[in-house]
Amino acid sequence: MEPLGSAESVKKILEDLFVGLEWSKVDNTWFGGHRICTDPYIDILLEEDGTGQCKFIGLNKPAESVVRHVMKIFRLNYACTPENGGLVELPRK
Repeated sequence: MEPLGSAESVKKILEDLFVGLEWSKVDNTWFGGHRICTDPYIDILLEEDGTGQCKFIGLNKPAESVVRHVMKIFRLNYACTPENGGLVELPRK
């Protein structure tokens, strides 16, 4: 699996998509979101591997439009969602 990029580059792209994100880090995991709840709700988890690269973007309770938007920007074809229990292809709109 190819990485999406460095944690810093992935965070920058997400900050451009969702203005006003704030980040905190615990160990090798970044947590991003808005200080005040917004619409759409944004709650992001990025985990760096040993080289500082990210291979996944975790979204907590995202609207489908947020998932599709992130998938489009990062050119992703599959999403793992609790509703379907695994990886599914979400057609790009």
